[in-house]
Amino acid sequence: MLEKLNEEIISFKETAIMEIANFGRQYTKDTGKHVYPAWFGEGDTPTSKLIYDKSINALNEGKTFYTYQNGTPKLRSEITKYMNEVFNINTKPENHSVVTGGMMGLRLICDLIVSHGDEVVMIGPVWPNIRSSVLLKKR
Repeated sequence: MLEKLNEEIISFKETAIMEIANFGRQYTKDTGKHVYPAWFGEGDTPTSKLIYDKSINALNEGKTFYTYQNGTPKLRSEITKYMNEVFNINTKPENHSVVTGGMMGLRLICDLIVSHGDEVVMIGPVWPNIRSSVLLKKR
């Protein structure tokens, strides 16, 4: 079965930042010493109680199914309101999409603006995931 999988994808190595993160995690596990996880730009503050409680409530209410692909209409309307007020522009909810994380956003951006054969110039240092998104798109 493995011989049928895309070799280019299988040969992708973890980024250097992931290697550092794995080293830090293993170091903490092996020594019991805390290492601050600055490798992803992730803080050490837990998710706020408000978000935690709202998430638990939503799960308890059965909100466990797929939702709108581009984000809920209410959220997209609030984003539109914010953008129009803060940046003095005239945009509409259908001009906005909500993604589940930074990587998904980068992938969508690459899908929108990068075509096979395009040359992409990245000025370093650059977040490794940006490079990976461009390489995946160009293949």
